[in-house]
Amino acid sequence: MKNSLTSISLQQCVQSSLQQDVKKSKKKGRPKHTIDAVKHHVESFGYQLLSTTYVGANAKLDLVCPNQHMYRAAYASFQQGHRCSECPDGGGRQKLTIESVRQHIESFGHRLLSTKYVKALEKLEIICPNQHRYLASYNSFQRGIRCAECAGNKTHTIDAVRQHIESFGYRLRSNTYVGAHAKLDTLCPVGHSYSVSYNKFQKGIRCSECYHLSQRRTMPNGEDWKPALRNSTADIAWRKAVKKRDGQICQACFYPSKEIHAHHIESFARNPELQTELSNGVTLCETCHTALHSRYGMMTATRSDLAEFTRLKCR
Repeated sequence: MKNSLTSISLQQCVQSSLQQDVKKSKKKGRPKHTIDAVKHHVESFGYQLLSTTYVGANAKLDLVCPNQHMYRAAYASFQQGHRCSECPDGGGRQKLTIESVRQHIESFGHRLLSTKYVKALEKLEIICPNQHRYLASYNSFQRGIRCAECAGNKTHTIDAVRQHIESFGYRLRSNTYVGAHAKLDTLCPVGHSYSVSYNKFQKGIRCSECYHLSQRRTMPNGEDWKPALRNSTADIAWRKAVKKRDGQICQACFYPSKEIHAHHIESFARNPELQTELSNGVTLCETCHTALHSRYGMMTATRSDLAEFTRLKCR
């Protein structure tokens, strides 16, 4: 009777443990594996799967290695590179090679363009079965994260990216768009050639040479421009006069704001002689002021840029 109760209790513990594994997997939002998908993955490495059911990533599976050694391992361990301990090179974490990675990737109909494999989180260049070129780490590929364009997650094309970049007066030299974090060859409005990711360009991070030039301004007499000039008596008086004239109201969105800035219409970086010219000033709220410089640059903004920016805000 005691042995019977112990057996029932043990079965309940096992069942409870398996259910917890399933719940944990669901909570983490990971894609559900099927026995067929696991079998396909395991056999792509030359191993044989003997188990006929798949419960969870941490449940033991019966496997046979290419050297016909039978052993047990969790699918999570197999994915991490732990293989047959009897094999000379399988006593721990199996080091992957570019050939084994290529074989696995191409078993799914994708094509690997990269010629070096460094680590599982390093980006690899891949072409999907629909001929879309994309970047993905081997870790992501193993977890089923593949071509974003095929998955419907990629909304940008090279033409859309080009149109957006050139709307700011920049010129895109690159002919392919891989992803938001891949570098693009760009030409700024002044003619400086530089590389920047689309993600950074969208955030307003533009030509670094123009930025450094804006920090090395010179006055008409040839002297170096000093940041302290922004807080000179004349400059402070100019800002107060501009704000008083415009009634503390943003001239782009026309909403009153506590954070009102006096903006130089013609860039002060290029026109230091207009620093205290009242007609060269306009009030902008902090949001509009930041957006304007993000769109037209810190030292390249002009009167026509302000007019365009105001027109866009009033749509």
